[in-house]
Amino acid sequence: MTLNANTSANAIVGIDLAVRKGKRLPVVVLVRENSGMRFLPLRNAQVKPPTGPGNAALIQDAQAAVSFACETVRYLRWIEHEYGVKVQKVVIDSPLSPADEDGIRIAEKYLDKLEISYFRTPSLTTFEVIRKKRREPGSQSGANQIWMLAGFQLFTQISAAGIECVETYPFAVCAMWGIGHLNKKSPLGKTERMNAIARCIGVSPAETLQSCFGAGHDKVDAMICACVGNLESIQRRNIGTSKHPFWLPSANEQK
Repeated sequence: MTLNANTSANAIVGIDLAVRKGKRLPVVVLVRENSGMRFLPLRNAQVKPPTGPGNAALIQDAQAAVSFACETVRYLRWIEHEYGVKVQKVVIDSPLSPADEDGIRIAEKYLDKLEISYFRTPSLTTFEVIRKKRREPGSQSGANQIWMLAGFQLFTQISAAGIECVETYPFAVCAMWGIGHLNKKSPLGKTERMNAIARCIGVSPAETLQSCFGAGHDKVDAMICACVGNLESIQRRNIGTSKHPFWLPSANEQK
């Protein structure tokens, strides 16, 4: 797919990784125009984001994560074509790499230091153990980690497409913003997150809740991812590595 000749705006994509079978991937696209920042009305696009393969497929078939990631790349290329933008960066709420066999990821050590809760990323060997356990009747082994397999492939396929790919964690971002104690599904938690997003990009994101796919809190998390991608280098810190960057805001960091 080639871009329109009038491509004029760089775009930052935020993805809140959701892999539930049949559920549309929550994606937002943030662009800067002469009038300021705005999120694209993706529900009006001719194409829709891919649907999740489900945990069962991810654990049973390694190709399921690859196919899901490749569909996501194709979706991003269609968005570029339809809206005349160029995807510059994709920021994902997901681990972008497994842990080393003998330790935990650098970013997660930092989250431990900040006393921020998260689901620890397993190593590839541990994932194989999870695969075997899931064959047992009624097993729910790895239920909160299997979705990460899709994240690894998103990073691989998006990076292979020549697009910068960054990890973040909206819950930790909200902690940096001083609102992490508010439940994102509560009315106050949602309001404060929307206010924080508005301060970050200089425009209200309210209309985006109706203009893209996903549950309300998932879309808010996707918007937070895009906001992180829009931060200048002096406004953020990389708690990951140069190969697998993990960005958080540097302002209002809790000690």
